[in-house]
Amino acid sequence: MALPTREEINPHDDLDGRVASDHFFGKSLEQAEALFRENGDYYGSDLIWMGPIAFRYYVQAAIWLIKNEDEPRRVESIPSFVLAVEQRLQFEEQELRPIAGQLADVCRYILEHYDVLGDLPATEEETKALQESVRQQLMKLKDVLGEEVMERDYVDLRPRLRTLVEALSKLGEA
Repeated sequence: MALPTREEINPHDDLDGRVASDHFFGKSLEQAEALFRENGDYYGSDLIWMGPIAFRYYVQAAIWLIKNEDEPRRVESIPSFVLAVEQRLQFEEQELRPIAGQLADVCRYILEHYDVLGDLPATEEETKALQESVRQQLMKLKDVLGEEVMERDYVDLRPRLRTLVEALSKLGEA
């Protein structure tokens, strides 16, 4: 598969797409995986803004990192990966069809390994402590965001992952 073009990374010529293009244009999957390893949350958010062809290409690097059990920083990519897939499913569902089964598999993998991934809350107490920490941070942002943000949506990813597995599995079968 050829590397995505600038236009495939940023088909709408918007600011977020330009940033994604600056980060990923000309990068191989191995180089993209190194970016995700360096800062999974930061570079993972670029997956949201890429065009569908570039997303289908570069999400492979995020998947490699997430499934690399020898990589201690892989957990950092998971929240942005989940958000990117959710956004794609909501706004570009048909563009996910070619890789829906693969995305469902990696979501299933995260669910199955959730308790051993590290840095993701595994117990009720850890979840509550993290929710409180996130809630305090979100309260600081409330005026900027202009809306209530539910901290539980940012802490325990399991309900969101289960929804993704179900939706992607159906999409892959259709």
